Amino acid sequence: YGVMEDKTSNDVQTYYPDEVPRRLQNKQYFDSYAHLSIHEEMIRDQIRTGAYYNAIHTNPSDFKDKVVLDLGCGTAILSFFCVQAGAKKVYAVEASTIADQARIVIESNSLQEKIILIKGRIEEVTLPEKVDVIVSEWMGYMLLYECMLDSVIYARDKWLKPGGKMYPAEANMFVIPFCDDNFFEAHINFWKSLYGINYSSIIPFAKQCAFSDPHVEFLLPQLQASFPFKFLTINCYSITSEQLKEFCCQYKVNCIISGNIHGLASWFDVVFRGTDNVTTLSTSPDTGYTHWRHTLFFFPEPITVVQDDVLEGQFIIQQNKSNKRLLDIVLSVSSKSHNFTRNYSMK
Repeated sequence: YGVMEDKTSNDVQTYYPDEVPRRLQNKQYFDSYAHLSIHEEMIRDQIRTGAYYNAIHTNPSDFKDKVVLDLGCGTAILSFFCVQAGAKKVYAVEASTIADQARIVIESNSLQEKIILIKGRIEEVTLPEKVDVIVSEWMGYMLLYECMLDSVIYARDKWLKPGGKMYPAEANMFVIPFCDDNFFEAHINFWKSLYGINYSSIIPFAKQCAFSDPHVEFLLPQLQASFPFKFLTINCYSITSEQLKEFCCQYKVNCIISGNIHGLASWFDVVFRGTDNVTTLSTSPDTGYTHWRHTLFFFPEPITVVQDDVLEGQFIIQQNKSNKRLLDIVLSVSSKSHNFTRNYSMK
């Protein structure tokens, strides 16, 4: 066994060896949310923040005189929305040190009796009572990166009253092929010739560097090469932590262009199924820019297609065995001319 000092107390606690890396991973994760800039980026995302505002404010039946858990509250913006919508009490749980700033904002608005700030991981704190609603903005890149949904599941199973509401209630993942000649030209063909020197021999390594990991970028709507295919739906009321470990999903799309397909892009939406109204937060290229952008999986070589050609295959999305907040992805692709499988990591 090893020992690790708990900086919040004077005790020295004993942990099993495999707990140490998990605790370090959690610390790194929460430390990344300690700086105000990441919260500014999220709040400035009008599609994201506006969707939560609309979902909460247009469902008074779910919030008026209710007890709410705001899980991963950050600066507590969603807690304030809940109070504005009539919540009786909000337990705002936040494990990073941004909780200290949230407490200051809550007190400066004289809402410390309504919004109870609890600093710590939901798995390690105790709420005074069960709640009627859980509100959480748990989504990461490609929906599942960072694995905050695991904590939402824990909170749901321990603290949500029977018949309580989950905000959001559902999440969906989509895929499309895309055409991006400019990226290929800029990062691969760039190496053909430099200052009169033949650099083409480095192109295989350039492809390895450029295409071995997914790219998180905004995909321009005009680069889409098919209609979206929904390949995964998560029901936030029933999903389990065990199911989060691996998803195996099929996809099949019909190309709407003739030309080169350079890869597949994935994005998500979440649905707030309120008693009074339904709100959808979409990160589709057609919706506009969000801070999640899109996850692009480039192919090693472009696939030439004509309109109505079919691309199909499989996504296997797995939690990384060493750090479940990371994702390992196996993507298989089949077309008339190509058939391959590639491994990607989101780290």
